[in-house]
Amino acid sequence: VDNIGAKLAWKLPPSPNSEGTAGPVAHGNLGPYGDIGIDFVPPRGIGIQIDAGPIKGGGFFYLDVAHRTYAGVLEASLALCGKGIQIKAAGLLRETDEGWDFVLVLSAQFDPAIEIFLGLTLNGVGGMLGINVAVAVDKLRGALHDGGLGRLLFPDDPIGNAPAIIATMVAVFPHHRDGVVAGPMLQIGWGRPNPFVTLSVAVVVAMPAPALLMILGRLRVAVPAPDVALVD
Repeated sequence: VDNIGAKLAWKLPPSPNSEGTAGPVAHGNLGPYGDIGIDFVPPRGIGIQIDAGPIKGGGFFYLDVAHRTYAGVLEASLALCGKGIQIKAAGLLRETDEGWDFVLVLSAQFDPAIEIFLGLTLNGVGGMLGINVAVAVDKLRGALHDGGLGRLLFPDDPIGNAPAIIATMVAVFPHHRDGVVAGPMLQIGWGRPNPFVTLSVAVVVAMPAPALLMILGRLRVAVPAPDVALVD
């Protein structure tokens, strides 16, 4: 759960009116000093992870009523006969005074990766789609340095990093009426038996105004292997 807790509420008695006389006498649990109580603060996010042999996955749901923002992150993997596939998705829906906007980032990763030739492998494919949104280029540049881009392009632990993924989507894709953002994603690797060089690329088109064409890339070199990297 994310942001769950309690709040202390103290309702004070009425203030004196313009004639200097007080209003009706308050009869709370503090008598003339008002009413005090503890209230429950429901969580803004709830997540779950499942690890049941060949089936793994989970989900995270985020709800921010004050800002009319709803989001979710999903991960599911299935392994049969030594081969598996991981599906990862993150979605964002916001209500605005002008209507609504929506963003979806979807990817699929293969385990083991599909070999192309000479140790070059296809690790995953995916894409992103945004309706009534634009791309905040400055925020996107910042995501290159603080790791936010890695949370959008084929994230390693989407459920564990769900709040950060949602925060990145909110910042990078602001509301823009009639704006459309779309593009494919591709992840390739190199190395045997486990790729130690991984390149994640996304080609993103934003239209109609301002019209943008962006190529996003994230290159990782982890030697001898990503799980036991001495050089990363």
